Amino acid sequence: FLLRWLLDGIVATGKQCRQERSISGWALQGFVFKTFSVTAIHECDMSCEREITCQSYNYVIGEKSCEFPSRPFTNVSKLSMHCLFLCFLSITAALGSIPKLPARSCWEIKASEGLDAISKKYWLDPLGTGEYVFEVFCDQKTSSGGWTVFQRRVDGSVDFFLDWTDYKHGFGNLSGEFWLGLDKIHRLISDHNNVLRVDLEDFEGNTAYAEYNMFGVMSEENKYKLILGACSGTAGDSLSRERGQPFTTKDNDNNGSVNNCATESKGAWWYQSCHYSNLNGLYHHGQHSFAGDGVNWYHWKGYRYSLKRTEMKFKPVDF
Repeated sequence: FLLRWLLDGIVATGKQCRQERSISGWALQGFVFKTFSVTAIHECDMSCEREITCQSYNYVIGEKSCEFPSRPFTNVSKLSMHCLFLCFLSITAALGSIPKLPARSCWEIKASEGLDAISKKYWLDPLGTGEYVFEVFCDQKTSSGGWTVFQRRVDGSVDFFLDWTDYKHGFGNLSGEFWLGLDKIHRLISDHNNVLRVDLEDFEGNTAYAEYNMFGVMSEENKYKLILGACSGTAGDSLSRERGQPFTTKDNDNNGSVNNCATESKGAWWYQSCHYSNLNGLYHHGQHSFAGDGVNWYHWKGYRYSLKRTEMKFKPVDF
């Protein structure tokens, strides 16, 4: 009964364990960062407690060896050899909480933490190589969570009328206004099998959203072209016009128009002669005089209303 309860906890919730749990005859496969020999199992226990990146361990009884994976439950498998899988997380770091223990994505953190997942900054390593680790903001509450936020406007404190290099690498503050960076976005969603969500709020407290059932951003060699699926939601579709368009900034004009739309609209976007949306435009406070240069979403508030708050985020389609 105890074994069945433990396995149900692993398969059904995927949550990191909050106390010691062991499963005889099973082992966690993958993400092993350390293997060593011991004289007894308690040495594994003591070593894991001292290693902040140790999320669990496998003890091979016949060989008297320990393996430290950096995940609590990923790929737990029944083995023919006599193994003991033990998860011990009462004092170790949570997945994504430090650079030495990055997650692959925000949805992996959500799957691991379940209802305990918090919307905040986390460390990600999308390729799993340790060579490109960076911080992101994960939204773990909106529509089941698991979202990686890549754009946010809240108060106009950050200048978004910037150059190509700024939009490539990112700028701002993850706790406030920011653009994550086109290069990071591309690395995180290179398979395009993601859903995009755009959350909007006006200065009267009204909210709306748009979701696109496919989202991708191509490489810099392809000018970060926008890959986009069908739209649903309450805000109207103000982005499909930009489907397939390369990204344009004031110093890198790719919009196919006579004039540079980034310069005209005071932003940076996937412009197409010029736009129905301009969420990186100037932060006006509501109504403004020059059409299309504000934080605009045309099919909700038109070209002369600049929104108070915007947030763009993505997660895997099947999450």
